[in-house]
Parts: sequence; C-alpha cells; structure tokens
Amino acid sequence: MEYDIAIIGAGPGGYVAAIRSAQLGFKTLLVEKEAVGGVCLNWGCIPTKAMIKNAEVLQTVKSAHNFGISVSSFQINYQAGMERVWDVVRKLTNGINGLLKKHQVDLVFGDASLLDDHTISVNNQHINSQSIILATGASPNEIPGIEVDGRAVVNYKNGLLDQSPPDNAIVLGGGAIGIESAWFLAAYGSKVTVIETEDRILPREDKEISRYLTRYLEKQSIEILSNSQLIDLTKQENNCDVSIDTTNGTRYFEDQRVIVAAGIHGNTNGIGLENIKANISASFIQVDKHLRVNESNVYAIGDLIGYAPLAHVAQAQAIYVVEQIAGLNPSPINYGAVPRAVYCHPQVASIGMTEEEAISNGFEIKVGRFPMSANGKALAEGSNEGFAKVVVDAKNGEILGSHLLGSDVTELLGELSIAKILDGTNLEIGNLINAHPSISEVVKEAALAVDGNAIHV
Repeated sequence: MEYDIAIIGAGPGGYVAAIRSAQLGFKTLLVEKEAVGGVCLNWGCIPTKAMIKNAEVLQTVKSAHNFGISVSSFQINYQAGMERVWDVVRKLTNGINGLLKKHQVDLVFGDASLLDDHTISVNNQHINSQSIILATGASPNEIPGIEVDGRAVVNYKNGLLDQSPPDNAIVLGGGAIGIESAWFLAAYGSKVTVIETEDRILPREDKEISRYLTRYLEKQSIEILSNSQLIDLTKQENNCDVSIDTTNGTRYFEDQRVIVAAGIHGNTNGIGLENIKANISASFIQVDKHLRVNESNVYAIGDLIGYAPLAHVAQAQAIYVVEQIAGLNPSPINYGAVPRAVYCHPQVASIGMTEEEAISNGFEIKVGRFPMSANGKALAEGSNEGFAKVVVDAKNGEILGSHLLGSDVTELLGELSIAKILDGTNLEIGNLINAHPSISEVVKEAALAVDGNAIHV
C-alpha cells in the first residue's frame, strides 16, 4: 500500500498530524497500538482534570458554610465520580474517531516499526509512504528496584486512576504530575507526603510560585520534603513501608501507597530507529530544527523528542511538520512562548522566563506583582490565594515571563500567550481594558506594578 504521510502514534501529536494531513489532501495512515488520544486523553490530561474537578466539588461542599449553606451530611461515592471521568474520556475519544473518519484518515491498530525512511511494517504488512511522522510519545520513568504493580506502587498509567484514595500516600516527585496527584488525594482525605530530590517543588517554575504553593499545600496538611530521596521500600500486598533520606535525617513511613511521578522517557524501543540510524540522547530522539530525524523523510514530534513534553506542544509540532511537508513554509515554533499549567488548587499558570532565568540570561529586569487578595472577583468567589507576577526587560518593557498562582488562572494563558508572541510590553498590557470584576485584572495590575502604577495595592 502507498501513502503520502504515515503517522505512528495517535496521541495529541499523531491524531492532529493526521487530521491536518488529510485537510491538505494527503493520503494519510495513522497507526496506534493502544488507544486513540494516547496518554493525554486516556490516562493523563483529560481524566486527571476530570478527577480534579470531582475533588474541587468535594472541597466546595466541605466549605459550603462559608457561603451561608449548611450541609449536615453528605456521602462520597468515588466510583460514581470515576464513571463521570470515564464518560468524559469516551465522549472525547468518540469525537476524535469521528474526526478521523470525517477526514478519511486510514486508522489501523497494531504495532508499527520503521524498515527504512519510506517503509513501515504494520502487523507484519509492509507499507510505503513518502513521509513518516513518529509520534509514539513517552512512558513514566521507573525507579530502579521498585516495581510498579498497580496496587501498592502506582503511576499515572498503572493504578492511579483505578483505586480509591488511600489513607496514606507517598508521592515520589514534586513536578506537575506529582503535585496534581498530591492535591487530589489530599482533597479526598489522604495523608500525603511529597518527596522531591531538588530544593523545591515545581523546580522549573518561578521560585516565588513554588514557595508560595509549598506554604499553601502544607496548610492543607500535605507534607513537602525537598532535598530528599527514597532509600528503601518494603512492599506489602496493597501498601508499602518506606524510608526517606531527608535534610533532617532518615524518616520512616508505614502503610503507604506510593505514587511514582518521577518524569518520563521517550518510547523509542521497538519502532525500528536503528534502520534509519536515528540518534537517541537520554531516551529521546534527536531531530534537526525542522524536526527531521537524521536528515531523512522521517520526522519526530511530541514527548518522543523531549523538547517540552506537553500535549499542546505536540499538536503545534504536528501542524508544523505537516505544513512543512506540504511546502507551506510554516513559522518556526517559539518554544520560549509555550504556556505551562499545573492544575492543583490554586492553579499555576506560566509562560516565558522565570525571574531567575531572565537574570541568568543577562537581562536587566523589573518585576511587577499583584495579590489575588486584592482582586474583587477572587474575593467574591472565596478564592483569594495566590498572586500574579510579570518579569520584563528593564530597557524596553518587553514581557519576558508571566507567572500566576490562583483559582482558574490557567484560563488566562491565552491572553499571556498573545502578549508573549507579539513581544508585548508591560505598558501595553497595563493599558488594556479588562472586564470588571474578573480574575484577568490581576495581569493588568501586575503589569502596572512594574513601574509602581498598580491601582488597587
């Protein structure tokens, strides 16, 4: 069989590449070995956000007295909540399958591997394609000597979504997945301890954001142990006893469910990379600026290349590669303008450089801050934790980075993205007319605060 573009992997990058390919008139093949939508739709982004919404509703019920509502008793039906989660996943999966059918993409389930830069093997059938896109994604890292069994030791792919929250939990990793998991479990009553090997949680985010969030989570009875690591684990049938090396000596924890959230590695095995002499570094495929593998007709996108392991980056790369194949000369992806989001409560939203990164890159900077506690909408909703922070180039006011902590602040990332890609300045953002009352006003006020002109502080 002959195709114009063959895509291996139907996650956010793969299925978007397939749809865009078909839109441009290419005969398109999409191969998937597990589930359309990949990790994001089936185990990651979507089900975890639906679970977090369940937890937010639970928190609202618990705090109903703050709004003049007395709830004398209530029951938690965790499995019913999970049925809602899987219903969301089914609806989105059906939607994607419908889009693939609408655009006449040939979807095949099975294992695929490269034979050369124009040929793949799918279920032992050889298929030729003018161009090939690898979008096989990534898998959660394992910790040497610790088996993820889906019961006592789990990760987002194996067990985390399948069991009711435990009495006690150890979360290994203080990145986005670890912090979201910790907040969710604590909301359901688990006693949670987060173990982070670096000096703070969310180590890639701005230090002020990390430190504020740490204080807030600790108030919610989530223990944060930074500069710490697991040194021993004894597994029982459904729980573990663990020893943690901390800055204050060894700590022992009994009867814990262990959640492994220690990063990811690219799914490079078994896809025939040796047949195109692909270079692999730290488990990720090396590509050129056009996302080509070894100057061939093979491209790689998404978590597989490790640039920024985010679904929206994979989708942007998918469109870029397909339009490049079509000769449309697409604009290069600006990785400095990629939005980042963490869906704990309060949420973390950021784009661009942190204050520390701006300084290390040689910029002379100015910083503006504005607290959520001075925002009318946040106070009205009873969600006044957090703040907005804007980092700008002192020479011309260009926004180098924006960092938000607060309720639903991830919804402000669209506005921040536009400001970033247009090289917006704090003066331009400060001159915007925002709806009042709205959470978006914190961005305007933080931009004004850069020059000491914030109105409401």
